[in-house]
Amino acid sequence: MTDLLTDITFAVSPDTPGAVEFDFARVVSEGRPLYKASRPCLIRDMRPRLANDAPSLTQEGFEVCEVPYDELDAGDGWEDKYAKAMCDWLCRHLGAREVVYQNFHVRRRIADDDPLHPKGFDETKLQPAQFAHVDNSQATSFAKACATLGLTEDAGKSERLAMINLWRPLKGPVVDSPLCFVDAQTIKDEDLELAADHYGVGSYAKYSPAHKWWYLRDMMPDELLIFRCFESGKSPDQGGVTMHTAVTDEARSGKGFPLRQSVEV
Repeated sequence: MTDLLTDITFAVSPDTPGAVEFDFARVVSEGRPLYKASRPCLIRDMRPRLANDAPSLTQEGFEVCEVPYDELDAGDGWEDKYAKAMCDWLCRHLGAREVVYQNFHVRRRIADDDPLHPKGFDETKLQPAQFAHVDNSQATSFAKACATLGLTEDAGKSERLAMINLWRPLKGPVVDSPLCFVDAQTIKDEDLELAADHYGVGSYAKYSPAHKWWYLRDMMPDELLIFRCFESGKSPDQGGVTMHTAVTDEARSGKGFPLRQSVEV
């Protein structure tokens, strides 16, 4: 069995049993600290589906593509070359008129008991995000998309805009802190809590038994996971966003597998 049963951290109300205050996020609607708590979730392995029933960007909000890149983590300047190559690939893959990249992150996990593990938010030592979330709110996503493309708000409203995350491991297989996703078709508007954090206003996920979680077991560097963070004209109710989080493979944790290293554009 390659499915996982593991804890996922969600946004909760302050009076939820076991709730603890989030270190750096405040609920936009109330101005109070965001609270979080974990609960067990079943996360299904999508790898057996890839041959005949693979998830897609248009339906589930994420898909797996084989996109080898020979110069991952290959010295000074590789990041910009990689980002531009992925923009070119995504433009062809989607048939888009234009694709530009907004940001670039490398995450190299540092063990919690390592003295080098960041004690707070540290952009130079980004760690896998261990809470269910969507990277932005609908409003901040639209504003960032317009700014990145050099569009006015009015011009942006006449275009079909999307924010797509391209994620892959630098080394594989990924056993430590794999990334998992909710089928976008199972997300509702009320499943998201808007909160302000170090990045601006983001969307933190609330638990719902309707959510269907997926991950790709033992992902390799030539495999690319692409997932939709925003699409203009599509609310969460309409499958416009994809919740995601890193999780722990409890059965294999602590058994000597390399700590996760990954890149996202």
